[in-house]
Amino acid sequence: MIRSLLLAVSIAALAGCKTDSPNYCPAGAGMCTPPGDGSSGGQCSDDGACNTADFPACELTLHQCKACTATNKGVCDGNTPHCENNACVACVSDQDCMSGSGVCLPTGGCADPKQIIHAASPSGKTAACGDGTQPACSLVGALAMVNATRNVIKLDDTGIFATMNGFIVSNDVTIDARGATLNRSQDGPVVTVNDNKSLTLLGGTISNAVGAGGDGLKCGHNSTLAVFDSTITSNNETGISSDGCRATVVHAKISSNSKAQPPMLFAGIEVSNGGSLTISRSQIISNRGGGITVGMNSTFTIVGNMFLNNGDSSGLVGGLQVTTTVPGNRLDFNTLSGNTATTGIAAGVQCTAPAVSTVVPPPPLTAQNNVIWDNNGASAVQVSGTCFHAYSDIGTTAVPGTLTPPDGNDFSQPPQFTSSTDLTVNSTSPIRGKGNPSSDLGGIASTDILGVPRTVRPSAGPDPGAYIVPEN
Repeated sequence: MIRSLLLAVSIAALAGCKTDSPNYCPAGAGMCTPPGDGSSGGQCSDDGACNTADFPACELTLHQCKACTATNKGVCDGNTPHCENNACVACVSDQDCMSGSGVCLPTGGCADPKQIIHAASPSGKTAACGDGTQPACSLVGALAMVNATRNVIKLDDTGIFATMNGFIVSNDVTIDARGATLNRSQDGPVVTVNDNKSLTLLGGTISNAVGAGGDGLKCGHNSTLAVFDSTITSNNETGISSDGCRATVVHAKISSNSKAQPPMLFAGIEVSNGGSLTISRSQIISNRGGGITVGMNSTFTIVGNMFLNNGDSSGLVGGLQVTTTVPGNRLDFNTLSGNTATTGIAAGVQCTAPAVSTVVPPPPLTAQNNVIWDNNGASAVQVSGTCFHAYSDIGTTAVPGTLTPPDGNDFSQPPQFTSSTDLTVNSTSPIRGKGNPSSDLGGIASTDILGVPRTVRPSAGPDPGAYIVPEN
C-alpha cells in the first residue's frame, strides 16, 4: 500500500514538473505562452502545434514556433529563401532554390522557374533545349533561346562547356555556371558580350582561351558585365577585357592570364575607352602583363582586393596601373605584394587619377588604407604617379614624401604576412587600427576579402589592406 502511494505521488510530481515547464506545450495545443519578442510564436512540441502564418515551424530544442527550422523551410520564400538561425535570409546557394534545380540570384532571391533555360555539357545534352520539364541543351543552343522572358541559363552539370567559336551574348542574360568550366578551342575570347548587352555570370571557371584575341571575357561598348564568385584563369591574353564596358567583379579569382609568348603581355583585367570597373573582395594573382590596368577616360572603384605576383621583369605594369582623366574613382583597402615590373617602374601602384570633385581641375585621387609592400624586391619603387596615398603601409623603402598628404599618416612597417604567398596577416601585425578613422565602411567596404565585417577600432581606425588583423 505504501509502495503504491509513493508511486502515485512520484507520477503526480513528474506530471506537475512537465506541465509547469516554461518550454512545454502539449502536441496540438498551439500557442501556449507567446514570447512577445517578435522573433517567434508560442511554445510547441511539433510543427502541428504552430498554427500561425508567421511562425509555422517548431524548433524542438527550444520548443518554440519559429519562421523556419533546419528541417522545415517554413515561410522562407521570395527574396529570403534560406533559413539561418531560425530566420529567413537571402539565398546562399542554388540548393535554396527548388532543391538545387533553381538559380540563386545576387539579389538574394531565386529566379522564377519560368525564366530558366537548362543547359548541359556534351555528355549530358540532347538536341532539344529544356525548361526544366524537357532535357537540357547545349550552352550555345540555350544562348540562342534567350529573350525578354526567358533570360536565365542554368548549367546543370559540372562538366566542360566548350565551343569552337566562343559563347556570344547577344541578349541580356544571367548564366548560372556554378561548378562548370567554359572553354574555347579556336582563337578568340571564350565569352563575348556584344555592344549594348548585359551578362551576369554566377560562379564557374572561364579558361584556356587561345590565339589572337584569346581573352577569357570580353565585353563591348556600352555593355554591362557582372561577375560573381567566378574564376578567370589561364587565358592567352586578358582575363577580362572591358572595351567601353561597365564591369563589376565581386569575390572572383583572376589568375595566370597572359599566356601569350613574349613580348606580348596582357593584364588580368584591362579597362579602356570610357569603360568602368568596380571590383571588390577578389584575388588578382600571377597575371604576366600586370594585375589591372585602367586607361584614359575610364573610371574605377577598387576596394578590398589582393594583388600577388603579377607582372614580369620586362613588363611595364606590376600590381596596378590606373591612368585616367575622369574623376569619380576610389582605391581603398587593397593589399599588393610580390608584383614585378621593369627596374625603375613602380611595381605596386602606378596611379594618375583625379578625385571626386567639382574643382576645375580636380585634385588628385587620395588612395587610402592600402598595404603596398615588397613589390619588385626590397629596393624597388612601390608607388608612382600623381595620386596621394594616406593611412597606408608602403615599403620596404621609405614612404615617398611627394606622394603623401600634408598630415603624413602613411607608415612603413612589415605587415607580417602569413607567408610570401599568403597575404593574410598575423594577430601582432602593426597595421592594426592604422586606417583612416573617417573611412566609409558601408557597402563595398563593409567586409574584408574573407567576408569579415570591417569596424573602426576603439581610439584608432580600421585595419588597412584586404585582410582584417585577427584577434589574439
